[in-house]
Amino acid sequence: MSATLATTRGLLEENRPQIRATLQNLNGGSQKLEPLLEDLRRTSAETSKALNNVDALIGENRPDLRQAIGQLRRSLTTVTDVTGRLDQTLDVNAENIDELLDNLRRASENLNEFTATIKNRPSSLIRSSNPPEHKPGENR
Repeated sequence: MSATLATTRGLLEENRPQIRATLQNLNGGSQKLEPLLEDLRRTSAETSKALNNVDALIGENRPDLRQAIGQLRRSLTTVTDVTGRLDQTLDVNAENIDELLDNLRRASENLNEFTATIKNRPSSLIRSSNPPEHKPGENR
């Protein structure tokens, strides 16, 4: 037992500077932890206050929130119904819509041709592009 104590004492004397440095580091670390812990306590208290305020706000506005959620649900149901009807209408009228789009495309092409004609020959608005053939002796 005395040999073990002597060995332990020798180790302590040998490593005393390192043990002292380690203890100083631990003391320094614990001193740095205290402000951090204090800040954590303050943050926790502020969070608790904020949660209490939110809880009170929700409690005060609970009927309004329920009413708003009910209105949102009804609106969503209405939008879903309208979307379904619109989808059904598009399915039923797909051929008519295609024909309408084709007619619009042709009308656009005709208007483009008409515009090009007017740009190239503005007089065609006043004069006929294919005047009748003039025969001598006829009165106009």
